[in-house]
Amino acid sequence: NFYDKFLVDELSYIDLWYDEQTDLVGFALGAIAISLWCSGIYPSEDKKKIFPLLRTTQNGQKKLNRSKNLCAFVGTVSVAILVQLSQLMEYYYIDGFKVIGQRLSDFTMVNLDSNLTIGGFLLLVFVLKFILFFAIMVVTVALSRLLRSEMITNIVVIGIVLLLFILLYYLKTDISQILLNQMVVYGKV
Repeated sequence: NFYDKFLVDELSYIDLWYDEQTDLVGFALGAIAISLWCSGIYPSEDKKKIFPLLRTTQNGQKKLNRSKNLCAFVGTVSVAILVQLSQLMEYYYIDGFKVIGQRLSDFTMVNLDSNLTIGGFLLLVFVLKFILFFAIMVVTVALSRLLRSEMITNIVVIGIVLLLFILLYYLKTDISQILLNQMVVYGKV
């Protein structure tokens, strides 16, 4: 509807997009939870000394690795959904998604050469965050396989996450702001 753009609560959306502290804290806590979850998956073989047993069984190592990777994947999806669900609910409380189809350029007062809607933008932000969570999972699993130490893996991954958190907090930015700024610079998504 043509008049839907006048129903958009611009201030609430902009306040939520520029609330980098809440977004960064949620993302950092989710990343730390993924690190804690995934870092112990592979080192547990060393702790329990099951390598000789796995070598005597046919496909034992392959099936166990597949199960461990599936466990890391399911844990990451669960954490990502929990973190994203809280933010999705904040967007829902603004207007119940009544204007989700409204073009982003109609109310951001930014000259965008894009037909991206509010819903498309939110989906893009959520997909980027899921990709980042999966990247953290892959790095954690790879480090835990390489280092064979849960503690060292956690120290490295959580250290990287905290450095990223401090950098983004210092720059007062988050994923949605970075995406909006890139749209302004390049004009399209």
